[in-house]
Amino acid sequence: MLCCTLWGSAAPFIKWGYKLFNIEGVPSILMFAGIRFTLAGFLVILFGSFLQKKVLVAKKENIQGICTLALFQTAGQYFFYYIGLSHTSGVNGSIISGTSAFISLLVASLIFHYEKITARKALGCFIGFLGILFMNISGASASFSFVGEGFVLMSQFCGSI
Repeated sequence: MLCCTLWGSAAPFIKWGYKLFNIEGVPSILMFAGIRFTLAGFLVILFGSFLQKKVLVAKKENIQGICTLALFQTAGQYFFYYIGLSHTSGVNGSIISGTSAFISLLVASLIFHYEKITARKALGCFIGFLGILFMNISGASASFSFVGEGFVLMSQFCGSI
């Protein structure tokens, strides 16, 4: 529940950070994201090292997987997410982020073949997408911009890959 609360509150707090630190333009947005992730990375290593009672260091055989994960789930996902959030409302960003479960199922089944798509799963994804679409267009802002809502959606694709 804590993780869901933190993730659900990310979009409004990022938007608040943009205002608080007077952040405008893609370079400033990416610097803001980079600082957040660098600090978070240090905290994860520090906390993990404390729990394991030894300094955590990546093994040589894990470097390629770590780099692939970093490319999609950090660089790609958050490049699109932070820029998209600067062009849409925090509410729309949070709602569109709800597509991640549906997109992950489709990516796992159609691209990586880790999951078998059934009629029930396909119907569930379809209904879920319709629900998110309905929530997005029934809000105060019924517009769609590629650099706003489109980029937030692209971030969910990167995260799913």
